[in-house]
Amino acid sequence: MKRLSLLVLSTLALLAFHLHASAQQRLGIRAGINFANIALQQSDQSPLASPDLRTTALPGLIIGGALEVGLGRHLALQVEPQYIQKGARIVTPIDSSEIVSTLRLSYIELPILLKGTVKVRKVSAYAFLGPSFSYNIEAIYRATDKDSTTERSMQYSFKPTDIALDFGAGIGVDLSPNVTFVTDFRYSLGLVDTRISHEAYDSNYQRSSDMKVVVGLLFGL
Repeated sequence: MKRLSLLVLSTLALLAFHLHASAQQRLGIRAGINFANIALQQSDQSPLASPDLRTTALPGLIIGGALEVGLGRHLALQVEPQYIQKGARIVTPIDSSEIVSTLRLSYIELPILLKGTVKVRKVSAYAFLGPSFSYNIEAIYRATDKDSTTERSMQYSFKPTDIALDFGAGIGVDLSPNVTFVTDFRYSLGLVDTRISHEAYDSNYQRSSDMKVVVGLLFGL
């Protein structure tokens, strides 16, 4: 059902592009860093509960493209198909030591954003808001203590899709009449539990919580 929903939303976005074929359109390339983290909630009744467990940001790669379609003088629809690394660094105290582990989740992601822009000469400021749909392609868990390091796939423990709300702001600078350099900062708030509920995990849930810094180029068509 979720895969079907993603396909339907993608199709609607493509239809919107055709409806605005006469509007200004731009294609782009984008790359950046995702400071990935997870919002984790545990229950005292869970056998896996650890009150001292904490998570910190895990830097990951963002690389992809962009298609911007003008909806008016100051509004545009921007779709950004991309590869992104999510996850978190997890620290679990054990007796007098601690286990430091990383959870690396790789996704193919599709943000669909409504973008508002104000421009003065060659410099523009913009803000954006919209949903982001992700499909998981890899999940790797790596744990390190003072004696050893272990690594295993955790893809069976995570749902294949994730949905988030992206919002942020950025600046664009025209390098030529048809080329614009852009950079933006955004926060991505996970809206769904990404874990699959298995017995011991029933009382736990986690959502993605990411801060992204992206740069790119937009080319007028």
